[in-house]
Amino acid sequence: MRNILLTVLLLATFIACKSAKEGTDKVVATLDTTFVHKLFVNGKGNLSGGDGAISIPLSVNRSLFLWGDSFVGEVEGNKRDTLSPLVVGNVFLDVSEKGVKTYCGGDAEHPTTWLLADSLDGHKTVLWPEHGFVKDGILHLFLANIVMPGSGTWDFYWHSLMYYRLSVDDFSIIDKKMITSDEVGGIHLGFACMQEGDNIYTYGTKMVDGRTGLYLAKAKLVDNKLGGFFYYSNGKWVTSPLEATMLSGKYTNISEQFSVFKQEDKYILLTQERAGNNIYSYIADSMEGPWYNEKLLYITPEPSENKNLITYNAMAHHQYIKNDSLLICYSVNTLDFSLLYDDASVYRPRFLKVKLSDLMN
Repeated sequence: MRNILLTVLLLATFIACKSAKEGTDKVVATLDTTFVHKLFVNGKGNLSGGDGAISIPLSVNRSLFLWGDSFVGEVEGNKRDTLSPLVVGNVFLDVSEKGVKTYCGGDAEHPTTWLLADSLDGHKTVLWPEHGFVKDGILHLFLANIVMPGSGTWDFYWHSLMYYRLSVDDFSIIDKKMITSDEVGGIHLGFACMQEGDNIYTYGTKMVDGRTGLYLAKAKLVDNKLGGFFYYSNGKWVTSPLEATMLSGKYTNISEQFSVFKQEDKYILLTQERAGNNIYSYIADSMEGPWYNEKLLYITPEPSENKNLITYNAMAHHQYIKNDSLLICYSVNTLDFSLLYDDASVYRPRFLKVKLSDLMN
């Protein structure tokens, strides 16, 4: 049970049902009940449930989906074997026209995370997936080191950012580097990576005076390896993360996971409000903001239908844009641990489609 609560606290804190803000434009989102079956193919050694659902385009017809806490193994009659362990950390899912392939460690009976965390500060540590990008056959990937010094629900802390370089062919490790929390000024960088010109940009969040805001950093690739970060600070770029400023605009408290991507000449931000069930989008004329044009895309219904269900961390999958339709999803979890085994479908993301033109207007 502690691991499920840890997932929730890490990514969204506890969810509370909230109504839409007054004055916010609403967009019609439609449920997509087919894409989830493309990801979760029943079979021994296959992913059967998880949260996170962070995707990175690897090529035109191939994407990597990154998962946090996950289940791997066969499901019978929509039920999991009670001996099936919850894999705490990271599991990879390679999705292409050929099908799907699950990457995890261990074996079919005792699966583990694909990337193993080193013990930090003398305590158990897990690697939590964030985002990345591909350049010349190398997957550049960010993950968070989450340290768990005790057995209590609240016994964890965000220790550092890990920067991995992996082979895009089989996700084997080329090298890795730790970037401590002090080195990034406590900003949880590593999300919404994109390349423009000679720079790689990545967003992150940080709570200041009760508001969780958006921050932006950039770095150059030298010999296909990222150099040091520069941070956006009131119209200029600085080397000190302590001088970084929150990106401007009227937006909700940003979730720990979120998406930013470029569409035509605009940038689109998609996030589920932190500690809430509303999913919003915003646009900006530059990646630094300001963010405007708030749209309410969806209010997740699960928490109001079942008091034990929670939703969090909506994500966009812009590589699947087709006919003005954007694929998005959000994670669903439960406070009733037994439900993860009694109903395997609960612990899988829900997918939606929204019209891009509605977001941009």
